Amino acid sequence: MLVLFVWFFRSNRTRTAALPIREGIWVRPLADGVGEVLSVPLFVVGISKGDFVSYRASAGEGRFSKLLSARGHSTLRLIFFREDAEVRVRRELEQLGCEAEAGPIQSLLAVDVPPEVDYRVVHGLIDRESAKAILDYEEACVAREHR
Repeated sequence: MLVLFVWFFRSNRTRTAALPIREGIWVRPLADGVGEVLSVPLFVVGISKGDFVSYRASAGEGRFSKLLSARGHSTLRLIFFREDAEVRVRRELEQLGCEAEAGPIQSLLAVDVPPEVDYRVVHGLIDRESAKAILDYEEACVAREHR
C-alpha cells in the first residue's frame, strides 16, 4: 500500500487567494504509477474509493496526477450539528451498504456509496436529516451510475 498525497485548493473566506491543502489517501499500486483508491477521500473532490488514478512515486509516497477511471462509487461529506445523531446516521448508512470514515475535524464524515447501493435511498436519508438541521452535506463526487 502507498499513501498518495493529493494537493487541492480551498478558498479562504478571509483572503482572496486559495490555500493549498494536502490530503493523504491510501492507494493500492496496480502498475507503475497507477493505483486504486482504497480510502474514502475526506476533502478532495472528483475522486472516490475504487477509482483508478495515476501518480508519481517518490520515497514511499505518491503525488496524485489524474483520475484514469471512475469505478462507480460516490462520495458524500457530512457535517453533524448534533453529536447524538452521528452514531445513529452512520449506523443507518452502514446498514444501507455505505462505508463512513471519520475525519480530523470533529463531526465530519466521508461516506462511500458503492455502485450497488441505491443512491436515491441514501440521498433521501441524508436529505431528511438535513431538513431537521441535524447535518449538512456535500456531494463531493457523484458517479454516473448514481445520477
